[in-house]
Amino acid sequence: LSVALDAGSLSAWCYDVRKNIFTSLYRKTLASDGLSNKGALDLLHPDDKEKYSRFMSRLSGGVENKLREVFRFRQGEGYDWFETYAIGLKSEKTGEVEQIIGTERNITSEMKRRQELEENKLQLDFTLEAAQIISWEYNPDTRIFYSPRSTVFEGMTISLDEYLSFVYPEDRDLFRKGLEDLACGKIHVMEVQIRTMVPALGDRWFEMHAVPYGRNEDGKIRKLIGLRRDITDLKMTNELIRLRNKAEEANRLKSAFLANMSHEIRTPLNAIVGFSNLIAMAEEPDEIGEYVKIIETNNELLLQLINDILDLSKIEAGQMDFNYSTVDLSEIFNNLQQVYKSRVKDGVDLVCHLPSVACVIHSEKNRLTQVLSNFLSNACKYTSEGSITMGYERIGDILRFYVADTGKGLAEENIPHVFERFAKFDSFVQGTGLGLSICESIIQSLNGKIGVDSQLGKGSTFWFTIPYNPVNE
Repeated sequence: LSVALDAGSLSAWCYDVRKNIFTSLYRKTLASDGLSNKGALDLLHPDDKEKYSRFMSRLSGGVENKLREVFRFRQGEGYDWFETYAIGLKSEKTGEVEQIIGTERNITSEMKRRQELEENKLQLDFTLEAAQIISWEYNPDTRIFYSPRSTVFEGMTISLDEYLSFVYPEDRDLFRKGLEDLACGKIHVMEVQIRTMVPALGDRWFEMHAVPYGRNEDGKIRKLIGLRRDITDLKMTNELIRLRNKAEEANRLKSAFLANMSHEIRTPLNAIVGFSNLIAMAEEPDEIGEYVKIIETNNELLLQLINDILDLSKIEAGQMDFNYSTVDLSEIFNNLQQVYKSRVKDGVDLVCHLPSVACVIHSEKNRLTQVLSNFLSNACKYTSEGSITMGYERIGDILRFYVADTGKGLAEENIPHVFERFAKFDSFVQGTGLGLSICESIIQSLNGKIGVDSQLGKGSTFWFTIPYNPVNE
């Protein structure tokens, strides 16, 4: 018995009900020899006195044969926690309880640890609630969700299919695949963002995190545990910031565009008006011819400016026209070569590379010509020596068109912004900065891609691709 008591860190005591006296049976106990029940009561924490009185009364009155309880007894300047277990022994003659025998054990360190755990749990629960985070579990075998508290579904458990019914259709496969990959070990952590449709909450964005927890005897993951965080406000804030920045940038670009346009339009108009007046006063045929050529050049520039503005307005309104027909690509390039061979600067060769077999496709001839004309016009502006090469080639089911030059090229930091609206990298060259942006919209409408390869000082190659749609198919 001594070994058993020592192993449990227990002390034993006896209380004589008739004499109202405590006696220590093994090791020193809180109720020392000769202490009365009232004396023991005085050692108790005030909050435990009533509980202790009820404990002793029920045992001594025979209401309970055995009881276990925890009390706080004064120890020095403070109180320690003691676990008490006691039984009432009845007289064989009278049937009344004569003695109460009990054990006590100091569990202060255990209670402190328990209090710390409870405090930590309360702090964690408060933190999760403040951050709008909810914990959840998922069983891959039963396909059942469990959450101690949920704002997405009624009750504590729900099947995967029922849960997905609250998720936006576009996000269901993403969430389902994340759970499957985590359950089969393809990934170690799942992080996905989904949108839910809950009548009580409205549409909300949630970030779902999960990790595997525990395995069966066969090594299969038996449970996934995770957290769900509401990120709707964050999403809305980021979206508002993005839209604000976009609006500010658009406003800045349009202001720059208007300032640039006033200059770009005024320049050819001044030339047209000025040289028209000079023609009226000129007498030499050569002089008149030179003035006429200048006027024609500025007429074409002004027309291009107006066309760019009209195309931009059509793109923003979603009304750009596309009239598909049979298109001979070699014919387009031959016509462009005839037009631009007189526009290249002295010392610059205009070269056209075409496949040996003519290519006839079903596409939009005017828009293809517009994009290539823009490429060639830019190449003529920026190329003072060397060559400008244009052409196309078939690569599988794709047609690739290109215009390469040996001009001034582009700085590396400017290349990502080439197709942005109002982008101009040389203020000394006339233009709206709209042409390449319009070209990008055209090619995207033709289900193609557009790009540029360039090196500063060595030249540029502007290209685009479209699907190969031959007319004989």
